[in-house]
Amino acid sequence: MPSTTWRSVWPRRWEYGPNVVHVPARNEVMHAYSSHEKVKKVFKAEPRYSLDEGLTRMAAWVHQVGARSTPFFQNIEVSQNLPPTWLRK
Repeated sequence: MPSTTWRSVWPRRWEYGPNVVHVPARNEVMHAYSSHEKVKKVFKAEPRYSLDEGLTRMAAWVHQVGARSTPFFQNIEVSQNLPPTWLRK
């Protein structure tokens, strides 16, 4: 399976760009890396779709189902240091 990034595939799948909203940085891990090697080894799993095909299928699903809105958190006992976007209504 060829190595492809979502950025190289994105323009071919959607006629519009992502609606990115930048918010202030949080005090979290800045860089994290993952590997699927362990899941492949343990479960003998291989990807079903290439990134290109997966994004194509996802785009078709989004067009069929439509965009969904994110629910906001309510009744949070500890609100200290929560990102402001989690609390807006």
